[in-house]
Amino acid sequence: MTIKDASRHTGLSQDTLRFYEKSGMIPPVSRNNGIRDYSEIDLRWISLAKNLRNAGLSVESVAKYVSLYTAGDATLIERLLLLSETRQTLLLQRKLLDETILRMDQLIYGCRSALELNQQKNRPFPDSYTDHIRPEALRVEYPGDGDPDDYEP
Repeated sequence: MTIKDASRHTGLSQDTLRFYEKSGMIPPVSRNNGIRDYSEIDLRWISLAKNLRNAGLSVESVAKYVSLYTAGDATLIERLLLLSETRQTLLLQRKLLDETILRMDQLIYGCRSALELNQQKNRPFPDSYTDHIRPEALRVEYPGDGDPDDYEP
């Protein structure tokens, strides 16, 4: 498969594919008369590199993982440590994101409550405050009884 085909298949630019190889994020791609010839195995390496980058690994760390993997089973412990540390980092990021979403839900709930209270008192906000708000932006779904104070991610 040519680099153009690999680019279409992976959604990465040709320059990015070259960078992945040059930086060691994927093993060297075989060549046919000097032209890269991507195999299914190369595409799997590209997919792995994308996933590791999405997980927050640096280019250097992805290249290190590839180097360790290609060195064989003697590096299993090092690979396990690298992947385990990355997983712990992702779990912490998810926890922080869940806490942030919960806080946003509470703020939205508070704003919705204030809007409802003002409507009950016949004191609607001036049009300039609400003209830009899409109705769907005011809807928030809460699991359970619908109270954001009881919501735990």
